Amino acid sequence: MIKLEKNQTGIASEFYVAGELSRLGYNVSVTFGNTKSIDLLVEKNGKTKAVQVKEFKPLNQSVGI
Repeated sequence: MIKLEKNQTGIASEFYVAGELSRLGYNVSVTFGNTKSIDLLVEKNGKTKAVQVKEFKPLNQSVGI
C-alpha cells in the first residue's frame, strides 16, 4: 500500500469534483494552480462561478497499486 501525499489528494479531489460537476451538466475548467484560491471555473446557463476545492480525505488513506 502507498500512502498518498497531501498534494496528491488535493489534485485528486479537484478532478473528482470536476468530474461530478461535468456529469451534472456543468462546463468545468481546471486552473492547475495558476489562479490563487480558484481551483475550478464552472459555467452553466451563461453564469460562471469560481470554485475552491478543499482536500478530500477517504476513510482508507492508502491506495494499493
